[in-house]
Amino acid sequence: MKVSKIIKDYVTEQVRVVYDSRIDKAVEEYEQNYSRPTQEIIERCVASFNRQLKEELSSKGIILTDRHTNEPLKELVAISVYSYGINGKVVNEEISKLNKERDNKIKEILVTLELGGTKEQLDEMLRNL
Repeated sequence: MKVSKIIKDYVTEQVRVVYDSRIDKAVEEYEQNYSRPTQEIIERCVASFNRQLKEELSSKGIILTDRHTNEPLKELVAISVYSYGINGKVVNEEISKLNKERDNKIKEILVTLELGGTKEQLDEMLRNL
């Protein structure tokens, strides 16, 4: 089968749909396994530290205030997990691997078609992604 631009675009689109959902799944697993639990731990520890710090400072008559409003600070210490890469290398490597697989799969399908593949073979290759 001669691979026209329309066929190439169709194959690329179909393969991307499959691999984009795999990438989304990898990112969601990362969020569930690393990012969210870490954020919860950090928030719990920071809240506890803030309580202890406020208690100790107020026992000495010290009240920390905002420079601009002169209001007492609600949080003395704040930290966010989004400032850090928590096993980010793991998810980045998985995404990179999936992107390479996707690109290779597109090339493989297009080469098969160019070498005489049929519509039935194309449909079969796309079903087997």
